[in-house]
Amino acid sequence: MYIYIFIILSVMFNLSHAAFNDIGAGAKPVAMGNAYAGLADSVYSIYYNPAGIAGLPAPEFAAELSKLYTGLTDNSSLSLQHVFFCLPHKKVAVGFNY
Repeated sequence: MYIYIFIILSVMFNLSHAAFNDIGAGAKPVAMGNAYAGLADSVYSIYYNPAGIAGLPAPEFAAELSKLYTGLTDNSSLSLQHVFFCLPHKKVAVGFNY
């Protein structure tokens, strides 16, 4: 009996999914289909591959605001915000992502 209940519950939870997907960060990485981990040549490396910020030649800053699903009937204001900062120094780098 417990096995049948477990199977039914696992199938039910497996079919449920979130209505909103994480679209990623940055125009170039999203345009590449989020296959940006190997390239890692900008401040967006903090999001996709943090080891890539060590190879940046200069400090970089990026901020973005994306309004998602505008015009919903419940007047909600869904948005996605990112702030990136990277400060490379020789072979060491410090990065910040919020």
